[in-house]
This record gives sequence, structure tokens and C-alpha cells, in this order.
Amino acid sequence: MMTSRLRFLSCLLATMLVGTTLATAADQPAAAKGEKKKIAFMAGRPSHGYGAHEHYAGCMLLADGLKNSLPNIEVEVFRNGWPQDPNAFDGADTIVMYCDGGGGHPVNQHLEQVDALADKGVGIVCLHYGVEVPAKPAGEHFLKWIGGYFEANWSVNPHWTAKFDKFPDHPITRGVGPFAINDEWYYHMRFR
Repeated sequence: MMTSRLRFLSCLLATMLVGTTLATAADQPAAAKGEKKKIAFMAGRPSHGYGAHEHYAGCMLLADGLKNSLPNIEVEVFRNGWPQDPNAFDGADTIVMYCDGGGGHPVNQHLEQVDALADKGVGIVCLHYGVEVPAKPAGEHFLKWIGGYFEANWSVNPHWTAKFDKFPDHPITRGVGPFAINDEWYYHMRFR
């Protein structure tokens, strides 16, 4: 069951990442036609106790799933927050941030750098807690980059067990069986 769930989530992420990359291709994509698309993952530092927010492990699983399912993808994973190399995201078509959010979000100190990348057509993806940033100024940037964000004291994030029994008849759900997952669900987000 875990393999089916991971396959489903990897395919879903791949679809979102490739869709984001292709949607911005008309602008100024980093990769020229025929070249591999580059996806850069920024994995945050460990937090929330062992096994709770495994940013690096999650990024590695997603990166591996993308590499195995999309041969024209180059994937790079940066560990423990913002990369030390100021040129780490050069040539990236999409940047995925899976990290803790709020005031400690690694992007808070790099808003202008990410803004310049987004203006060039680089796709920006934030996973889980990575969608939470302070309303100003980071939230304003998130509205521009990804269309919304989790705002403390406005958005909510309760835990509950969601049960998935039925799936649409679609290639992305092929092989996925019923499952239940206890997770933290975000809603009442700030959107454009």
C-alpha cells in the first residue's frame, strides 16, 4: 500500500512540476528546447522530532520518483535549508521548497533572489509547512509566485485521518488502492 501511495504522490508531484515548467515555457525558460529540465529541491533542516518532518528524505523520494519516471529531467537536492552556493538555482526550471515555514522559512532572507527567478519563468513549488510565511513581506511574494500561502492566525491546520476509497478513472491513479492517512491539512489559506 505504501508503494502505491508513494507512486501516486510522485506522479501527482511530477504532473504539477512538469505542468508548472511547461506553463512558463512561453516566457523565458532556463532550459533550451531539447535540453533536460532542471528541478531543484531545497530540503529544510530536520524538525518536529524524528520521523515527523523528514524534509531531506521526502525530497530524495520525490527526486528519485521523478528521475525514474521522466528521463528528460535533471534533479538536484539541496540539504538543510537554503543552499550555500549563491548560484545553486542557476539553470533551474522549477524550485521545490520542502521545509519549515513561518518566520524561520529559508526563503525569507532570499525574497528578491526568488522573485528574479520567478520573473524569468522559473516555477516555484512549496510543500506542506513550506507554504507558511509571514504576511509581509514574504506573503505578498507567495501570492505572486504560487497564488497563495498559509498565514498564521488566519489559516488553520488541524490533524485528522482522511480516507480515500474511490479514485477517478485516470492514468495518474492507475494502481492506487484505497488508503487512509492521518495528516495535517491546511485550509482557509490566503489566495490572490
